[in-house]
Amino acid sequence: MATDLNSLLLPIILLVVVELSGVARDVDLEEAVTKDYPPIFLPSGESSIIPHFGRFNFIHGLNTTLILFGALLLSGPNSRLPVISGLIFSVVWIALPLLEVEEYDDILLEGKSASSIHWHTGAGIIAITYAAVYDPFLENTQYLGVEWPRFLLVFLFIFAVGILLVKLESELEAVYVDEVPEDWP
Repeated sequence: MATDLNSLLLPIILLVVVELSGVARDVDLEEAVTKDYPPIFLPSGESSIIPHFGRFNFIHGLNTTLILFGALLLSGPNSRLPVISGLIFSVVWIALPLLEVEEYDDILLEGKSASSIHWHTGAGIIAITYAAVYDPFLENTQYLGVEWPRFLLVFLFIFAVGILLVKLESELEAVYVDEVPEDWP
């Protein structure tokens, strides 16, 4: 029964992620980075390391949370097709920054490196692979009251989101904020 539920939930999760990516793509990150939009639901002080992309942060975090939920469904003894499902989630994870961020075209046209994609892809592939080959016997492994295998998985996803947003902010600032006008001496 759990496998049937996973068979139903995983495509729905992917459909929602792709649709939310379209909404994220509509966010004008050029304007967000130049006007310094405050993040939604998060502190936005001067010392905040969270980039000020407004609702984009929330949408990207929601997409990542949905993919994490799907990856957690892959783990454990209830999943029958973890490798195939893991591959599908990996493809969506790799494509996620490209689906969400239209401004990558501008970054690449300026000759800048889009290293945020590389970091996002690397951390996500490691996390999804970890979930797909997750050993059910590790599920009950606890040390100091913490289930380390799942904690590590969640940490990898949080790292992937954070590194994408921080690196993307610096890439966008290099293209849009640090531009020197053509008539500049």
